[in-house]
Amino acid sequence: ALFTTSLSAGERLIGASKIDITPSVPVYLSGYSDRKEPYVGVDEPIWARTMVMKDGSGLWTVWTTVELLGVSPAMRDAVLKEVEPLGVTSARFALCATHTHTAPQLTDVARNILAPRLQGAEADRRDEYTKLVPQKVAESIKAAMKSARPGMLELGWTEAHFAANRRVMKDGKCVAMGPFADGPTDPK
Repeated sequence: ALFTTSLSAGERLIGASKIDITPSVPVYLSGYSDRKEPYVGVDEPIWARTMVMKDGSGLWTVWTTVELLGVSPAMRDAVLKEVEPLGVTSARFALCATHTHTAPQLTDVARNILAPRLQGAEADRRDEYTKLVPQKVAESIKAAMKSARPGMLELGWTEAHFAANRRVMKDGKCVAMGPFADGPTDPK
């Protein structure tokens, strides 16, 4: 469990940051099979957002979310390599993605999506961006640590019952996309 000690606000440091991870050159976006070219413009930047907590025993816990389709184990490992010297351990580091289909395609994420197989310069740009993301995430973690101040962290949750499973299943196979009323959802 992450929250196993009882500390006053003065004994716990909390920090946060966000770093722009928007690619500087056009790249293909993830998640759609009919994309025939890289993006043509940026309406909104995409971010790596980090929150850190340093407890009374000096241990850091790090939560980072990136606005990407997903993250690979290799990406997490690359970030961890950069921040382990600062006291971040694997057991106390969470890296997740928002799962947006309007983010750049990455080298080793969602290879089963029916996107075009990139070659040449397009593949090179994708691979360069994939290598850049862990550096930017590490930057976000370092900035969050630098911003850490005494604070309190609280946890709460609720339920949302508007979720729907989009895969129409028949005999255990996806046969169409659309609301599938009998599909599994998790309201918590």
